[in-house]
Amino acid sequence: KSVEMEVQNDDGSKLRRRTHLPRDPQGIVRLQWLENFFETLYSNNQRINVPYTVVFQYRRIYAAYFTDIEGYVQKIDKIADLGPDQVMEGLKAGSSKLSMPRAYYIYAKKSDEIFPSDTNQDLSIEFFDDVSLAHFLTYRSKENNGILQQFLEPATLKVSAIRAYWTPYFCQLETRMNVHRAEDTHVPIQRRAVTFEGEHHHSQPFPLSTKLEGRVKDIIGEIVRDVKQVLPSNVGIQIMMLNFKVGPNGKIWFLYCNSIKLFDQSHSPFGYERESLGLRPGSARLVEASIPPPGYRGSRKRYGLVCPSSETRLGPFDKYKISVQQVFSHFLWNGPTQAWMKLKRTPPKIESEFGQDPDMSGKSSQI
Repeated sequence: KSVEMEVQNDDGSKLRRRTHLPRDPQGIVRLQWLENFFETLYSNNQRINVPYTVVFQYRRIYAAYFTDIEGYVQKIDKIADLGPDQVMEGLKAGSSKLSMPRAYYIYAKKSDEIFPSDTNQDLSIEFFDDVSLAHFLTYRSKENNGILQQFLEPATLKVSAIRAYWTPYFCQLETRMNVHRAEDTHVPIQRRAVTFEGEHHHSQPFPLSTKLEGRVKDIIGEIVRDVKQVLPSNVGIQIMMLNFKVGPNGKIWFLYCNSIKLFDQSHSPFGYERESLGLRPGSARLVEASIPPPGYRGSRKRYGLVCPSSETRLGPFDKYKISVQQVFSHFLWNGPTQAWMKLKRTPPKIESEFGQDPDMSGKSSQI
């Protein structure tokens, strides 16, 4: 593979590489971290395990990132080295079980929430086997920015994942394990591969040992230092969501970053101007892969839900599903009063938990 040459100091330590990430606060706030986060790890030369990941930007492959033998994140950005055959070879490296997914595609699209903005995005995920992956690389148009990442074999009989919610004050880890065996071919490949992305009954939490929890938090600390090095001096991290997975040999692999929310440190902690726009976090929602080749009946666009009275096309079937984790993430991210602020109104005041609201014309405030 063709990668950049390493630059070293006199003592043999590696220098930071050049990066395309913006250095001004306005540019860094508008950055989409799902596909640009790997550039941060690459520029700081940290020893972090990253599976083979292909980044899509502007309807084409931008670059591929992977961890070399020494444990450093490397980058491939030459178009000649990022053809379908080269990408397929990179995604197949180190994986031999045909019954498991070969890769998954995570991409961001315009949010369907009630109060959308230019920076609010929804994440979707599609799982591919060898056949659907070849169709995706050869035929499908890449309309949305995102990543195509190698599916790592699980360390146990079932697929599991670890999600971290990091803030400057605490770090919380959440775990999910699929209820189906990873090699059970009687179950569809999407249902036995999802953790946080699927329906709530497709996975369950599992206990995390103290030693493994400490190892994950040490890696998170290194990632936080890397991110802070590329941020302007007056911009800080308010909240960050990271995803990890444990491999068969006990290695901890960093998968991707859902999002980062930044804030301006130069303003008062209690002022609204301190808040910065950032990509809205959320779990990537499972979407069925579109595998029929172009021209076939199965490749026609499907409208999903349609109103029977007005024939209004409402969109995909999974658009109106919501999980407990999504509710938790929404209020953790936005707070309960953001919707009222966008409406330029103040939230209604309730006299008591079981009382009457004076502004509701005598109607009960209970739900």
